[in-house]
Amino acid sequence: MLKPEQQEDVEFIETRVNVNNKPGVMLTNGTGTGKTYSGLGFVKRMYDAGKKNILIVSPSESINDQWIEAASKHFDLSIEKLDSTKDSGKDGGICI
Repeated sequence: MLKPEQQEDVEFIETRVNVNNKPGVMLTNGTGTGKTYSGLGFVKRMYDAGKKNILIVSPSESINDQWIEAASKHFDLSIEKLDSTKDSGKDGGICI
């Protein structure tokens, strides 16, 4: 379902995190290039591989809502929205 350039982004993220052992990635592609789907592609692969505690950081509430909706609709993932930086989530899992 991902476009070729989004698939390349997922491969880049996987290499950086899993092969090069870096702590994360900041996607800075232009507006409308599918950063949400690239990020969720990686999240889905990690979740399916057994890594269940995942934190997604985004710059705004509206982007959080976009991630939550896209995750549910297109990736069969449930993302919990944290109330504040002091909130640790209910049961682990994927949080934003």
